[in-house]
Amino acid sequence: DDDSPRGVVEAIRRARLVDVDLSSCPAAVRAGARGLQASLAAAAERLAGDLYEHRAHFVHELVQNADDAQYTNDAELELGLAGRWFYAASNQAPGFTKADVVALCDINKSTKRLDEATTGSKGIGFKAVFAVADAVHVLSNDYRFGFDTARDGAIGLVSPRWLDDESEVHMQLDRALKKKGKRGGEGTEVVL
Repeated sequence: DDDSPRGVVEAIRRARLVDVDLSSCPAAVRAGARGLQASLAAAAERLAGDLYEHRAHFVHELVQNADDAQYTNDAELELGLAGRWFYAASNQAPGFTKADVVALCDINKSTKRLDEATTGSKGIGFKAVFAVADAVHVLSNDYRFGFDTARDGAIGLVSPRWLDDESEVHMQLDRALKKKGKRGGEGTEVVL
C-alpha cells in the first residue's frame, strides 16, 4: 500500500474503479461495478448541483474550509484571479493530510464531523465548486491533484487525478500562482 501523496490519490481512483480494467471479470461483476459507479456518480452530481440555492455558494464553502483548517501562524486567506483561474489560497500548515484528501474525495466523510470548533462538518460542501467549474485543482502539502468532470464524467466529482509536474495544467497553474506570489511550498491552494 503506497501512502505517498500520489499513491493515496491513485488508490482513491482505483477504489472508484476508474481506469481499472475489469474485462477479465465475469459479466455480472462488470455490470455490478458499473452500476455502483453510476450510483456514486449520480449521488455526487446531485449533491454538487442541487444542494445549494446559489451557484456562488462555493465561495462560502472555500472560506469555511479555510476557517476550519489548521495553522501554525495567524490564518490568512486570499481569493482572487490568476490568469484564467479563480483561486483560494491560504497559509494552512502543514497542509492536507491523507485523511483530508480521502474525505475531500468522498461524500459524507468529513474529518471535522465530531469537532465542535469547526464550521463545517457534513463532508459535502466542497462539491459546491462543481456548480461553476468542470475542473478543480488542489495543491497542498505534497498533494497536487485535480477533479475533472469534463474528462471523467460525474465520477470525476469524487475521483481525483494526480497532477504531474510536467502536465500542462500543473505548469499553467504554477505559473499563474507564482505571478501572484502564491506557490512557495507551504499552504493550500484550491484553483478552479
